[in-house]
Amino acid sequence: MALKSVFVGLGVVGWVFLSLMLLPAALALGLWLLGFPLDWSSWKTYAGLEVISLAMVFLTE
Repeated sequence: MALKSVFVGLGVVGWVFLSLMLLPAALALGLWLLGFPLDWSSWKTYAGLEVISLAMVFLTE
């Protein structure tokens, strides 16, 4: 809860930073640790991680 209040205080810049920088890296690390095969040579991997992280940030309260 405290992390969310920090980003709410930062406004749009904080949300964009969170959704485009931190969450895709965390998702990729989590999927890699779970053993999912990630194709790093394809742009679709990066785009998919970005879309999922944007949805996680902007579609949750």
